[in-house]
Amino acid sequence: GKTGEVINSYSDIHFDGPTVGSGTDVNSNVFPLQTYQFGSTYQLVDATHPMYTPPIGNLDGVIVTYWNLFKGGGIVTDPNNDNVFSDNINFRPAVSAHYFCQLTYNYYQNTFGRNSLDGLGMSIIANVHDSVYVNNAYWNGSSISFADGDGVNYLPFSGDPDVVGHELTHGVTEKTANLIYQNASGALNESMSDFFGNMV
Repeated sequence: GKTGEVINSYSDIHFDGPTVGSGTDVNSNVFPLQTYQFGSTYQLVDATHPMYTPPIGNLDGVIVTYWNLFKGGGIVTDPNNDNVFSDNINFRPAVSAHYFCQLTYNYYQNTFGRNSLDGLGMSIIANVHDSVYVNNAYWNGSSISFADGDGVNYLPFSGDPDVVGHELTHGVTEKTANLIYQNASGALNESMSDFFGNMV
């Protein structure tokens, strides 16, 4: 009408920055997740640790989870923008990987004062739904990858914090002793990952 009364108002401001979402993991656990809000979308990017160096667009010093990275997949993004990564069962390996990478970072930081795998704040990059090796998880020198398993003998490999910690410890070993991955030194490399994976 002509009274000047406000009949409707809303905020159209979109905030970018770290947020806390949640998701259901491989074993049906619901975990809190450090995510990042870009406008109205949420992605599995954790920029809350001392290793983070802005701006966010560089993804420097973050924990980030990709969906089939080596086949061109992007960062895991919540499709319905509610910051709850439980939209379908295919999100579960990503939730596990992201959460357990956060736990592993925290273990090395809190126990040894180590800022990420190299001690210098390198980004931790996880890749789920890896389609190269069906029944494997591996460290490739710059990131960790988790296959979904064959559904018979193996479930998605990111579903176990021991596996995630094991693979990330290969990165710690590479950035420290750099044990060559063959013969006795290769066995030591695996043994270190087994031990610290268990500690995580």
